[in-house]
Amino acid sequence: MADHCRTSGIRLRGHVKVHKSPDIAKRQLALGSIGVTCATVAECELMSHSGISGVLLTRQPTSKNNIGRAIALAKRDPTFATVVDDPLTADWLQEAAAREGVKLRTAVDVFAD
Repeated sequence: MADHCRTSGIRLRGHVKVHKSPDIAKRQLALGSIGVTCATVAECELMSHSGISGVLLTRQPTSKNNIGRAIALAKRDPTFATVVDDPLTADWLQEAAAREGVKLRTAVDVFAD
């Protein structure tokens, strides 16, 4: 996959869903991945605290606890980002980031029928 993406000009961000291993994530980065995607805040914390940059949380954080943890990750690592598909959640995240003086990278997932 890394070779195909490299020759096709596609920027790959590997998922850690199966392996959940910082060592394997580092190998993915060495092969050209622009970062890693994670389904949970805990996976993001593990990767980020292991020195992995370009961590993307693919499930929007909606609880106060997970929003706080996402903001803490963004404060520690400016390459951390999250995905949202709900305008209210986007507002919650950006308000929490503003309170902490943090810029939170956010990708908006748009469902278009």
